Amino acid sequence: MVKILLVEDNEVDAFIAQKIIMMSGADVRLEIAEDAAQALKLLTNQYLDTHELPDLILVDQFMPRTDGLQFLDAFAALDMPGKDKVVTLMLTSSIDPHLTAEAMRHGAHGLIPKPISIPMIAELITRALPSDPMVSKDPIS
Repeated sequence: MVKILLVEDNEVDAFIAQKIIMMSGADVRLEIAEDAAQALKLLTNQYLDTHELPDLILVDQFMPRTDGLQFLDAFAALDMPGKDKVVTLMLTSSIDPHLTAEAMRHGAHGLIPKPISIPMIAELITRALPSDPMVSKDPIS
């Protein structure tokens, strides 16, 4: 199962992303936060208390009060063991060529153009699948 946190302030975009994620057919547990403050609260209260973090965080670039870059900075500042394994991707409708470098400087692993598609989200989920520590990727012969 892949645990995803979607941070999206636009209700329509959140609804579409939720439907596309569910239509991907992957085994997903999806949490949706309507802004960065709610996402940080979810992370600190729910995930930290249970010692569980999402495998994938999808964060909208443009949000009121705290934008996606500021969320990434706040997430990076949290004291959470294992957070370095969380894949963080910024959702954007921007065509600014400098945004990728800026997002990565703030801790994003990449950008996802809006609107997202089923094949795109299916690939992200596959890449975010937690690896089983009991399964060796390089078998010993």
